[in-house]
Amino acid sequence: MSAKIVRITRNLGFDEVQSGAVSAIQAYKTQVMEWVIGPAKVLAAHLPRNTDHGMAILALELMFFEPHGQFLNPATSGSRNKFCTAFDRFREYLKSHSQILEDTDRLSSEKIYKWARCGLFHSSLLASDLLVDAVEFSGRPLAKNTVLEGWLVDPWLLLGCLENYLGKYVSEIEGNPSGILATHFNSTFTTLFNEPLERFSKM
Repeated sequence: MSAKIVRITRNLGFDEVQSGAVSAIQAYKTQVMEWVIGPAKVLAAHLPRNTDHGMAILALELMFFEPHGQFLNPATSGSRNKFCTAFDRFREYLKSHSQILEDTDRLSSEKIYKWARCGLFHSSLLASDLLVDAVEFSGRPLAKNTVLEGWLVDPWLLLGCLENYLGKYVSEIEGNPSGILATHFNSTFTTLFNEPLERFSKM
C-alpha cells in the first residue's frame, strides 16, 4: 500500500518523510502540535478558566511525556520510567527558565506520574495532593500549595511552557544532528515510523 495513504497527521503523510521533504524531527513536532498542544490551546482559548476545563487541558498535556521519554532514551522501558525520564528533563527546563522554584525538586516525577497521569487516565481524578490552580493562585505552572498540604499545577501556564520546551528540543536536535539527543530520537523514530509502513505494505 502506498505511503501516501498512511498518514502521520491529517496534513502529513509518511511519504513526505520517506522522501526527505519533511525531516523526522519536524514530523514529530507536527504530531505533538496536532495531537497535544494544538487541541489544548483550543480548549484554553475558548473555554472559561475553571477546574473542569483545567483537568481536560492537563490530560492532553500528560499525553506528551511518556512517548517523549522513549525518544529521549530508547533503552528506557516501562510506562513510569518513560514518563519520569521526560518529566524530569522538562522540569529542568522549567527551572533553567525561572518558571518554577527550586522547592519543586521535592515533588518527585514518580508522584506526578501516580497522582496525575495514573489518576486521570485510570481513575478520572487527580490525587488530593495535586490540585488544578484555576484561580492563578501561584502564578507558576507547578508550585507548592502554601494554603493546603500538597502541590498546585496550572495547566494554562504549563501549556505555554510545554510548547516552548518542544521548540527548544527540536532546535537542539537540528543544531546537533550527530549528538546523543538526535541519535536517541532517530533510533526511536525509525522504529515507530517503520512499524505501520511494514504492516500496511502487506495489505
